[in-house]
Amino acid sequence: MNKNYGTQENPIRRIQDNFKRELISRCKDICEEGLETAPDLGKLRGASDYSDDEYTFITNIITNQQLSHNAVRVGCFLYIYEATNFEELVFDLSDFNKKFKDKNLADGTSDDFVYVISAKSSQPEILWLPIKHLLKLLMDAGIMLNRQELIACLIELHEFYYITATEICYENSLEHYKATGEVKKLGSDSNLVHIHLTTSMQKKALTTKWLSYTKNRMYT
Repeated sequence: MNKNYGTQENPIRRIQDNFKRELISRCKDICEEGLETAPDLGKLRGASDYSDDEYTFITNIITNQQLSHNAVRVGCFLYIYEATNFEELVFDLSDFNKKFKDKNLADGTSDDFVYVISAKSSQPEILWLPIKHLLKLLMDAGIMLNRQELIACLIELHEFYYITATEICYENSLEHYKATGEVKKLGSDSNLVHIHLTTSMQKKALTTKWLSYTKNRMYT
């Protein structure tokens, strides 16, 4: 089997935004019990539209008392970074002194770019390499984390639906998804990540909704 991924023939398939998120599913004022997908915030009662969307995402982060302090800082950084750099959020999660290399990524990255496709699109996007180290960018902004702390923050933000974090790996390629129907969630062994800021989190204010978080709320 050809294990090349991130190529035009076998692009990375971005995890869908409606993929179920465990942490936000515990907020009973946001998710109905037993919901098997992410919530549709556009239909959420009591969530308000801000006339100025510029700050809605940040407000949704800083008012969530369930978020760790590190996740708040990383979430705010990602929002500001995207707003000021106008580029796709694709990052190397390796330690400072390492650089991720895989001969199967984009067929050896001989053309210096990787292809990513969304579930709703038939044409992949082209993302240029090299991929920047997120730990280094955070350090330059005064946010000091180690690799495992950073990955934990990204998982937390993903599970609270602020971002959709897709690991760039063969298991998340279009070819693998068509064969198995499965996706690989971000984990402690992840090295490359594509991050999409959830659109509805930038439009719907959830400032009064986080207090309904129930740690023991479980689903069958």
